[in-house]
Amino acid sequence: MTALRGFVSQVVAEGGLTHRARRLGIDTGQEAVVYLRWDSEIVRSEGFDSQTRVVVRAGDRSLRATLGVVTGDLLATDEAGLSEAAWARLGATRDEALEFSHPRPLVSLGHVRAKTATGSTRRRSPRW
Repeated sequence: MTALRGFVSQVVAEGGLTHRARRLGIDTGQEAVVYLRWDSEIVRSEGFDSQTRVVVRAGDRSLRATLGVVTGDLLATDEAGLSEAAWARLGATRDEALEFSHPRPLVSLGHVRAKTATGSTRRRSPRW
C-alpha cells in the first residue's frame, strides 16, 4: 500500500514530481522551513541539500523556504513536512500536492557576474 501511495502521489505536474503536504507543528519563528526525506525523488533529482532555498508551489500559491533534509522516518518519501510559518504563509491543506523548484537568481547578481567576467573589479583609489 505504501509503495502504491508513493507512486500515486508523485504525479508529474508541469514537468515535476509532487509531494504531499504535511503539517509538522514545528515553530521556526518567522522562517518558512520545509522538510523532505534525504531519499525522496525531489531531493535526489534536483540536487537539493539542507539549508538550500527552494520555491514551494501549491496550486497558484508559492513561497520561498529553507529546506531541511530528514534522515529518519518522520516523513514518508512522498511527503513534504512544513513548519508552522510555511504552512500558514502557503495556506496549505493536508495531502495537497506541492511542487518544488530552485529560486530564480537575483537580477542584481548578473551585474556582479558581468563585472567579474570582464575584469572590471579593479579597486579604485578613494577620492579624498
